[in-house]
Amino acid sequence: MMEHPPRRRPQTRFTGKREEGDPYLTVLITQLLICALLIMMGYALQDANPPFYPSFCTGYGQLISARQVQLPEDARQLREQAADMAAGWITGLLETQQPQQQDTPQGATAKEEASQLTGAGGWMGSPADSSARLLPDSCSAAPMITNAGVHPPISGKVTSPYGYRSHPITGETDFHRGLDIAAAQGSDIRAALPGRVSQVGESAIYGNYITLDHGNGLTTTYCHCEQIIAQQGANLRQGELVATVGSTGISTGPHVHFEIAKNGKYYNPAWVIDGMGTNGI
Repeated sequence: MMEHPPRRRPQTRFTGKREEGDPYLTVLITQLLICALLIMMGYALQDANPPFYPSFCTGYGQLISARQVQLPEDARQLREQAADMAAGWITGLLETQQPQQQDTPQGATAKEEASQLTGAGGWMGSPADSSARLLPDSCSAAPMITNAGVHPPISGKVTSPYGYRSHPITGETDFHRGLDIAAAQGSDIRAALPGRVSQVGESAIYGNYITLDHGNGLTTTYCHCEQIIAQQGANLRQGELVATVGSTGISTGPHVHFEIAKNGKYYNPAWVIDGMGTNGI
């Protein structure tokens, strides 16, 4: 008979080091002990019934009610006030730095007027990896392909392309995840593709914005709008009016910040948008 080789058993070695305790367990036990101590003190005070006990109970009840009702509202108001202060400071900075617009000469064509517009804006970040030109995780440099033509939301000069740029306000390097297209104030912004209005909102950075869901994870977003025209949940045809051009949020002038994303990742709209030229659309 053939003998089987002996089975190898895993060898375990005792290192002699004592495993460290779980710090979270220590904190939990400490909290339980403190709670038990407070409960015992409460029963003791109730039995002793000192003169300050009724007023103490009343004040504690008011404190609990305030924490349940008022504090979340106060926190929300503080957050809104902080955002308004930041937006107001940035708006004041823009007013001091933005040059006065010169009157358009009589007889100038619409194309000449559009060439004089220089609006741009958006996030004022300075990523640590900008020197290495590494893309943010939410953005892609790969070409994007669609099975339908993507109409431009508006015609105009591209004042800030997709990718790394010098921010028009701070001059710092940041990554721009869309196209800034300068256009006259109040001009029509139209749907690049047929879709449903999935989100309408307001941001201290991007101002009034609207997002369309085109299915299969594809979305387009239009920012810095003066007025949102399309309603939440509305189904729009390609080329249908969605908003008007404005300069809301962080912006140096009237323009549209146009984004296109697939499954939450942003792509360069210049790959797919119709009529894209070297300087504009």
